[in-house]
Amino acid sequence: MPQRLPGDRRAHAEFSAISCRASIWRRSRDRSRPMRLRSMFAAAALALGAGSALARPPGLGEVTAFHVPWDPASAPDLAAHADGIDVFAPQWIALTTAAGTLALSPDPAAQAVLKRSPAIKVMPVVTNAHDGVWDTAAASAAVADPRTRARIAARLAGLAKARGWAGVVLDFENLTPAGAAAYPAFVAETRRAMGQVGKRAWVTAFLSADPAVIRPLAAASDRLVLMAYDECWSTSTPGPVAGEDWLEAVLPVKLTGVDPAKVLLAVGTYGYDWPNGKAATVTSVPAAKAVAAAHGVEIAHDPASANAVFRYRDKAGARHTAWMTDAHTWSYELAAARAAGLSGVAIWRLGLEDPDIWTTAPAAAPYGIGDPPAKLPRCFLLGSPWAKDAPQ
Repeated sequence: MPQRLPGDRRAHAEFSAISCRASIWRRSRDRSRPMRLRSMFAAAALALGAGSALARPPGLGEVTAFHVPWDPASAPDLAAHADGIDVFAPQWIALTTAAGTLALSPDPAAQAVLKRSPAIKVMPVVTNAHDGVWDTAAASAAVADPRTRARIAARLAGLAKARGWAGVVLDFENLTPAGAAAYPAFVAETRRAMGQVGKRAWVTAFLSADPAVIRPLAAASDRLVLMAYDECWSTSTPGPVAGEDWLEAVLPVKLTGVDPAKVLLAVGTYGYDWPNGKAATVTSVPAAKAVAAAHGVEIAHDPASANAVFRYRDKAGARHTAWMTDAHTWSYELAAARAAGLSGVAIWRLGLEDPDIWTTAPAAAPYGIGDPPAKLPRCFLLGSPWAKDAPQ
């Protein structure tokens, strides 16, 4: 049976956070994936302004923006910043059966924007998340069967050719061991089919993944999207969303044996708000800043991670700790990507980001890992034996 997730778990990382955390925690206690993302910030996105372009100093490379059709803030954000986006990666395609059935999501709001922005390359995300589940069984069976994966690859290539897409981004998660072993072959099959019609096949991977997992996916695809966020996550103890010290310490290890020019660094542009001792909710950066202002508290930048943090008490008196990646963090993430020779950056995701990232250039140099470096990991699963000793 597919694994059902609690709450409003939509596709991509937002589906998988709780269900995959326990297994990732047991394997490595290293984290990189966001949780449930709410769709209540349309007004904040509309306030970002129109026509602003992302700063593009030499060497930054392509800018990709991820999009989810259920968030009403996302399409207006796309419209406001179309000039700063090279590749648009919408969550449009889901694998729903072991036989390879693909379900396509309608997205009239984004389609209307794209008609006015023909220069943006469209690469839909293909996921095994649907109807509130990561469909582990269906995806694992599909990628393990040579005939089924060839059929899916041909279908995706046909869609890309017919609809004028530049390609697809493959994002299958929570696979069984057999499915994970077969996944690079599926990626390679999709890349071959896409190449025959002049299109591309990208694939995602966790920054927390073992290099032995990352290398075959990079070799099988046209580009690897390395998801460098969720150092701390919704059901962990509070901490940085994506510490710069963590990123810069881990990234060289994960790139071992991989051509950096094939790698796109996906960065999280959102925040978490943890009530004391409880799971966090995801917040947009503008919404988090508004909360801080409403409670009259200052937002500081943690010197070790370069992430923004503040603390406050709600109306019931409960203590909250909120962390986010804002434009300050973004500038160092860009610098790290450029220093590593990566092909570009990706924004996870439209509708949540600090509006200032669209006019923020890379920092002059990467942030560095501290002297002495912070002890990693610094976040632990709530309720785990290590959680009681983690800073709050």
